[in-house]
Amino acid sequence: MKLLNRVALDPAQRKSSLSKQLGVTRSAVNQIWTRLEERNNLSVRSMIDYGKIGLIPVMGLVSTHDEPQKLKELSGWFQNNPFVVSLNVSTVAASVESVLLFEAIFPVGPQLSKFKSYIETSKESESTSAFISPITHQDYTLNIGNFSGSQWDLADPFRLEAVISATKKFADVLPEDLPMAISPPVSGDVESAIIVGALENSYFATTNEVLTLFRKLKFPHPSGRTIRRRMKTLRKSIVQPYVDIDGLGLTQKVALVVKASPTSDIVKTLIAQSTSFPKTWVACGTSLTLIYLDLPPSVDWFAISTTLSILDSSGSIISPFIISDGLIRKGLEGVLPSLIHKNHT
Repeated sequence: MKLLNRVALDPAQRKSSLSKQLGVTRSAVNQIWTRLEERNNLSVRSMIDYGKIGLIPVMGLVSTHDEPQKLKELSGWFQNNPFVVSLNVSTVAASVESVLLFEAIFPVGPQLSKFKSYIETSKESESTSAFISPITHQDYTLNIGNFSGSQWDLADPFRLEAVISATKKFADVLPEDLPMAISPPVSGDVESAIIVGALENSYFATTNEVLTLFRKLKFPHPSGRTIRRRMKTLRKSIVQPYVDIDGLGLTQKVALVVKASPTSDIVKTLIAQSTSFPKTWVACGTSLTLIYLDLPPSVDWFAISTTLSILDSSGSIISPFIISDGLIRKGLEGVLPSLIHKNHT
């Protein structure tokens, strides 16, 4: 657990640095790391400032009260759209809604406008609602401070309500920005996008791994020396590392959707408290915030929902949802073939 704690605090550390901090040999660190890779899919991945490679990330949801067939049709449409990188469906919620939560990455051009237009048409029915927003900030946190190695010790709902309520009182002095801001899109190039795609999968990707991705995509690649130089630059300017790991007993995935700006008190409060949970992914947009929480089964998500509804007097929280099925989960690499095709047309 000591090694995992160190990596979670500073994912950019090399194994040589970890061995010095822990007072063990490099070989011992390698053995522990390999065991965590095999058992828990441990990896150091990268968040991306998509705007700096000419891309626009968006997120949103579609919900319906009594038209499951319509939601099924929309789900099929999302799954067939090459720019959609995440699609989650909720069958259990604090309300009676059925919900699709999505994320997509688009190049600058007409594709995003067409995507938005199609989603707008889904709102023609009174029982269906849809929201979409560009992602302006994102963050991913792993907090294993309350994990013994076999079980989690998390605050019960009553303490959670007290903590969030206390935090909300100081919302006006909480920071407004998340660590990773998404820049406005610039003119991008496919080469950089491919290298960043490899870094997203592994922050410590090797030159050979990047070359393998170029060959897989059948795209002409620069020399190994050029790739090494560009990876060094891109690590500093475009990506930010984070630790991803499975198998820690976090079997519940809860999504909180807030229809409010990042500067609102409720969003700042939730973001400030989200880091106290074991595993959190946050995406903020101009008028929408999406927070995914990975929780152990001992946490009563419905009690959390009740707590939040009491504290959110503005009614901006769209009911918390249990994610029951991840229909799509891919990264930038899954979008690269479409970007290459667009570049050739």
